[in-house]
Amino acid sequence: MGWTQQPEGRSLACNGETIRFHRNHLGWTQQQLADRAGYSSRVIAKAEADGSLSPATIEHLADALSQPDRPVYPEDLIFAPKRIARKFIEYYARYEERCGEYWAEFLADDAQLVVPGDPAVLPFCGVYEGKEGFAQFWRNFFAVMQRHDKDLIVRSMRVFAEGNHVIVLTSDNAAFIGQPGPYPSSPLAFIFEFERGKLKRLEDHFNTSAAENRVLQLLSESTKAREALRAAQETKDGFRGEK
Repeated sequence: MGWTQQPEGRSLACNGETIRFHRNHLGWTQQQLADRAGYSSRVIAKAEADGSLSPATIEHLADALSQPDRPVYPEDLIFAPKRIARKFIEYYARYEERCGEYWAEFLADDAQLVVPGDPAVLPFCGVYEGKEGFAQFWRNFFAVMQRHDKDLIVRSMRVFAEGNHVIVLTSDNAAFIGQPGPYPSSPLAFIFEFERGKLKRLEDHFNTSAAENRVLQLLSESTKAREALRAAQETKDGFRGEK
C-alpha cells in the first residue's frame, strides 16, 4: 500500500495512537509487528511514541498492518484524525455557511456526507457527494437555520477515535428561521471516516423526528419559516439542475 504521492523530507512524525490501534486490532505485540515489518521492536516503540521515521519505513509498517479486508495506507500512520475532526467542528462554528471552503483541503475527491431526515421538511437532509456537495449542504443548512450560542458546539465537544474512525458528540443551539425563542440546545453526533489523510465519509446525526415535528408546526404558524423553506428548496433544485 504505497504512498499516493511520495512525501518530501527524510523523516515524518508518526501517529502512535493509530499505529497502536491497528496493532492491537490484530492482537500483535510490538515484537510481532516488528518481525512482520522487518524492523526491531525499538522502531515500533518509537513509532508508537509519535517518533519520526523515514517514509519507506512507514510504508513498510502500513504493509505489515494491512489485511485483505482492512487496508492500511502510509498516510494513515502520520495523520491525526482526532485533531482534524476537531478542526472541522471549529470551522463550522467560526465560518458557518462558508465552512465548506475551509473544509475542502481535508476532503477526498469522492467524499460523501450523509444527513438523515426528510428533505421535504428539512431541505438540508440527504446525501451529498464531493467537495461541491459538502459546500452545497452548508448553503442549504443556513438557508433555513440560524445559530444562537455559536460557541456551544465547540465548548461541549467530546472526541473519540478508533483508527481512522472518529466520533464527535456535541450540542448546538440552532433553530429553524422564524422559530421564536427560547432556543434549546440539541445533541449532535458526527461520525467521521478518514482514508489516506482525507475525509472519506461523514454522517451528521441529530434528533430527526423531533426536528421534523417542530418544523412542521412552525411552517403552519410562520410566514418567515415558509419563505425560508421555499427559498432553500429552490436553491437545492437549482444545484441539481446544474449537475
